[in-house]
Amino acid sequence: MADVHSKSFFGQKTGIIIKSPSKEEDYFFMTCIQKKADGSWEKPSQGEGKTIKFSLEEMVMILQLLSKESKSWTTLHSFKEEKTSISFKWDDTKEGQLYINLGDYKKALHTPQIVIFRMLIKHMLAEKIEYATGPKQSEYTESLIKNPNKTENIATLVVSEQIIEGRAESNSPKIKMNSKMVNKKNKSSNKTTKLQGKITGTSEKALLLMFGNNTEVWIPRSSVHSNYDATDQDLQEFTIENWILEKNNIHG
Repeated sequence: MADVHSKSFFGQKTGIIIKSPSKEEDYFFMTCIQKKADGSWEKPSQGEGKTIKFSLEEMVMILQLLSKESKSWTTLHSFKEEKTSISFKWDDTKEGQLYINLGDYKKALHTPQIVIFRMLIKHMLAEKIEYATGPKQSEYTESLIKNPNKTENIATLVVSEQIIEGRAESNSPKIKMNSKMVNKKNKSSNKTTKLQGKITGTSEKALLLMFGNNTEVWIPRSSVHSNYDATDQDLQEFTIENWILEKNNIHG
């Protein structure tokens, strides 16, 4: 099994390059480049084009879209104070065509490319789940949580791009809500823990929460048993099931 993956999808004017540096890294890179006026292509090695780093959670959202479980997915990244809007959307007028937008770059993929892309993402995700979440990383992460005064911190080492927000548009009928506040029945018990945290990103089924030690973790919405405002990025109190906290080495 290969440790590194690289696949390019080129058209007449725009190309996308998918790269995974290692099966032991919990992310992959997507680069979009364009053809210049002189006929040559932009060179990522010279800082040209647009390169985005995608996390495991985002790989799940991309795979869900490629499998047509949702018809669009959008998110926003921040890297070195530069914000980049990202979107994946099926063309409503053309069957088997997908548009990918990375900032100002836009690339359309057709059925053969989409099938290959889906197979590649599915393979890399399974591979990274097995190798990038193993004991070595878990032990290192736990040591950082226990020693928060180290010069490095988990957020810097694991996530170099901050995911500001993410949203998937499902193919299933929409349920309208009249309030920005998401209400959940309080089921606090000895199987849950109350923690202070900030919502730094959202998806259809999860919240990206930052806790006091600057650790960002995706928490399933179904595991949060307290009221929260998904639009509020200030500190809030969350009642979270212990199993997900233990899984991610988060301590109250």
